[in-house]
Amino acid sequence: MELNRFLLLIIFLFFTAGLQAQVAEDRYIVYFSDKDNTPFTTDEPDQYLSEKAIDRRFAQGIPVDLRDLPVDPSYVQAVLDLGDVSVQAHLKWMNAILIETTDPAVIDGIENLVFVEALEGSPVITGDDDLEAEVQDVFTPKSDEDYGLALNQIQMLNGLQLHADGFRGEGMWIGVFDAGFINLPNAAVMSSLYNSDRIIGTYDFVNNTTEVYGLSTHGSQVLSTMAADMEGVMIGTAPDASYLLCITEDVSMERRIEEALWIAAAAY
Repeated sequence: MELNRFLLLIIFLFFTAGLQAQVAEDRYIVYFSDKDNTPFTTDEPDQYLSEKAIDRRFAQGIPVDLRDLPVDPSYVQAVLDLGDVSVQAHLKWMNAILIETTDPAVIDGIENLVFVEALEGSPVITGDDDLEAEVQDVFTPKSDEDYGLALNQIQMLNGLQLHADGFRGEGMWIGVFDAGFINLPNAAVMSSLYNSDRIIGTYDFVNNTTEVYGLSTHGSQVLSTMAADMEGVMIGTAPDASYLLCITEDVSMERRIEEALWIAAAAY
């Protein structure tokens, strides 16, 4: 369950960062201020969640909350009523919609709607300028030397805020399925991982052995982007998490059996 949440969070942060970077000139993200008057409720999730999604949440103890509610349809309609504008996507977790328009009058109208919190993607962005400057400052590392080789990666994922808030993966279990982990225990950037005994298991499903520190360096490289923790050299995205290392890839050839090995590792 914790692994699912961690992966979901990473995917969500990556999606959010990528979406903001790719908004075209005629596309805008409209953020709404609330869901106070939405016709949907958390008591009737079947109105907006599939049966499978509801069953999964029940099994994993994940409650339905305000973030799951669709954006208020009346707010969406108010935006559509402004003129030549189309809705490209509903972003309920962000309480926003992605729109497309080339009409300046529509943009002006959106900025005047009392329930619009911010408009992103246009030359004019509503909101508190001081708050915007404060948020940008939080995402700026103290120095490039803090994260070393991993700086560019964690900036792309907006992970600096998570670290600043104390979320470095503690208590999370993460499985890494790869082709091998050559020299991993001897890597200086991994000393914190091994000294704190956070390798929770190892298994080579290709050769049926617990020995995983051979065959390939690819797994070592992948793991370093998450688990490395040496200030000034490299700090990964989840340096305090615990890791399960599995070999599921056969470096000698490409075989469909690797799909079954991956499934076996997922159930390990």
